[in-house]
Amino acid sequence: MRRAARLALGCVLLLGGIVDPVPAGAAAARGSVQRDEAAVLAATRDRVIAAIDRRVQDLSAARAALDRAAGVPGAHRSGLDAELDADMAGLQRLRGGVTAAPDVAAVRSSAKAVVDDYRVYALELPKVHQVIAADSIVLASSRLQDVTRQVGRALDAEQASGVDVTTRRAAAASVTSSLDSVTTSSSGRAQALLALTPSGYPESAATLRTARAAERADREAVRVAKDRLATLVHEIGGGPTATTTSVVVRATT
Repeated sequence: MRRAARLALGCVLLLGGIVDPVPAGAAAARGSVQRDEAAVLAATRDRVIAAIDRRVQDLSAARAALDRAAGVPGAHRSGLDAELDADMAGLQRLRGGVTAAPDVAAVRSSAKAVVDDYRVYALELPKVHQVIAADSIVLASSRLQDVTRQVGRALDAEQASGVDVTTRRAAAASVTSSLDSVTTSSSGRAQALLALTPSGYPESAATLRTARAAERADREAVRVAKDRLATLVHEIGGGPTATTTSVVVRATT
């Protein structure tokens, strides 16, 4: 009887060793792995949240710059305002998802959406600033066209008094033609930029590069037109008129 009891106890002890597969050392190792995974999740989450916050801040600054910009037509302004507001709202929703993400894979999925769905630095911010620039060039060109009309009236008066204005009239016509081209170029560029969306990236990057080059060319054309008009203003009637000269100066400031 006692022998049978001893055998039964031995079996229980043996089976207990088999049933418990996690010795103390293994349990400690598992706890360490879990702590490491938690640390990686926290660090990944922090990086993605910081990236989102930085984008929201920069988008907000772009919206403020748009609100301050002169010469941006109402349709352009309202369209970009709506885009920027939607981007910021979408990124804030992603931020909430990242905060609640249960694992690193979910955080990384949100991080991919931050880049692919918004393209803040590759597309949206350059787009906003280039539209502002294109519209400001159109405004400068319009102001200079006002000057060319004043110059034309002054030339008409000089011609009526018997002065040969052939050379200066040709110069004024050349300025007018150049400014017409600038206005057409910058207006069309703004429309093309407004049509760009994140889904069109990276093809849209080529449009941005072309737009930057065209912007530089148009700014140079405006500068040349401004200088040529200033010369004409000084020549007409032996000196400049205060009103016309002030318009020339304001045109590109």
